[in-house]
Amino acid sequence: AGTVLAVWSINGDCLAVANTSQLPSDSVLSVTGSTSSDWLETAWYVTGHQSGAVKIWRMIHCTDPLSAESKTSSSNRTGGLNLGDQVPEYKLILHKVLKFHKQAVTALHLTSDLKQLLSGDSAGQLLSWTLPDETLRASMKQASLKQASLKQASMKQAS
Repeated sequence: AGTVLAVWSINGDCLAVANTSQLPSDSVLSVTGSTSSDWLETAWYVTGHQSGAVKIWRMIHCTDPLSAESKTSSSNRTGGLNLGDQVPEYKLILHKVLKFHKQAVTALHLTSDLKQLLSGDSAGQLLSWTLPDETLRASMKQASLKQASLKQASMKQAS
């Protein structure tokens, strides 16, 4: 356990890194993410912490305008990991912090439609969060539209 969240590709490349807490004792104990589509332009990750906090992270490409707005220095982009001369091409931006649990958050599940988050803590309490934020679902709609237009284009080429 630790405070660093890193996302790796299947090829072993570090895609994004974030230090999730300024407190070394506030370790990440659970992680979940959006797994709906390869076409999803924005990936979402959720971390559960020793402090009881649940943090929602948005992974964006460094060329995204939101990336320029974030206050992450280039030296901080590796989160303290020794990546040699490799610099991650994505950033993890803290989107929201949910605070209700009084105990460490040990289990998380984000539904594939990005509407609900389940979190469980070490005391056995299970919470169901409804995610009213349209930002998460808007990324899902963009993915669906992109997939549909690619299917149409491939059908036109086949005819």
